Amino acid sequence: MAAPATHIDFCETKHVYSQWIAEFHNTWSSLAYTACGACAYRYTSEPGALALAGVGIGSAAFHGSMQPWGEWLDEICMLIYVALALRAALRHAARLRPAARARAARALVAVNAGGCAYYAARAHFAVFWFLFTAQVLLLLALLGAGPHSVTLALCTPAARACYGRQAARRRRMAAWL
Repeated sequence: MAAPATHIDFCETKHVYSQWIAEFHNTWSSLAYTACGACAYRYTSEPGALALAGVGIGSAAFHGSMQPWGEWLDEICMLIYVALALRAALRHAARLRPAARARAARALVAVNAGGCAYYAARAHFAVFWFLFTAQVLLLLALLGAGPHSVTLALCTPAARACYGRQAARRRRMAAWL
């Protein structure tokens, strides 16, 4: 059993149910993403479904180990998943001309690939935070969510529970800035 080495501390007490799993409930509940992604891939064969399964695996690795490599895997999988969701949204964005969609898709791939490569090499949390936040906001804009929808999505108690992982990170970012 390795001592947790990550700087993130969630509300779950470590190693209560198992000496090998740091955050038991966060770990097993992360596997729901893996099951949903595998099931979706079986029916759609979309890369986004595999990325969703990857989010579950990365999250389980992070919460199970609480090691920096698990955090890195979790966050890289989240970036890939959101990038694929953006790709799909761009493909179906009716209000953009085909040439604009193609330019936006190329820019998205370039920025995301460069950001992921930098994050993979440096594991600097601010890079992850910026990329993830920018991509989610762009995705909401492409899906037609107005500013009030974005505010509601980010501020409701249910959304805060879904984005609980980011809460501790946002507090650290605010303190860092």
